[in-house]
Amino acid sequence: MKRFIGMSLITIGVGLAMLLGCGEKADQATQDMKKGVKEVTEAAKQMGSAAKENVESAAVATKESVESAAAAAKEKMDAYLGDMKGQLDTLDQQYEDLSGKVGVLGDAAKEKFQDQLAAFSEKKEAAAAKMEEMKGLSGDAWESAKQELDQMMTDLAQSYENIKKGFIGG
Repeated sequence: MKRFIGMSLITIGVGLAMLLGCGEKADQATQDMKKGVKEVTEAAKQMGSAAKENVESAAVATKESVESAAAAAKEKMDAYLGDMKGQLDTLDQQYEDLSGKVGVLGDAAKEKFQDQLAAFSEKKEAAAAKMEEMKGLSGDAWESAKQELDQMMTDLAQSYENIKKGFIGG
């Protein structure tokens, strides 16, 4: 019986030692886990900060690119409208030259010539109005209006040539 009690005490002692040892290991594992969670949290915060900086940097770069593209498009539009204004001014001068020559025509020819010049003048005013309208457009609306103006300018130049050939002889 003494042996049984001794064995029991030894077993209890070993069990307590193991329990205490396990408790220390469990506490250590818990501490290690807390430390790991803290490290991961800090790393995530740093990655979040870096990601935020990258997003902000990309946003700034995108904004600058959009502004640059818009400025380039505006310059291109202004150059086109300037060119069209120059063509209208040239046609206007040619129109004035033709009007000065109407005096050499007979009465019937003068009347026909005046009618054609009036039609030419209306087309010229419509083209000028289209150019003014285009100043406030962009994107697809600009492209559509540009095609219309190109066609109007072609028609206007053709009208002038037809008037010139018909009455002045080319």
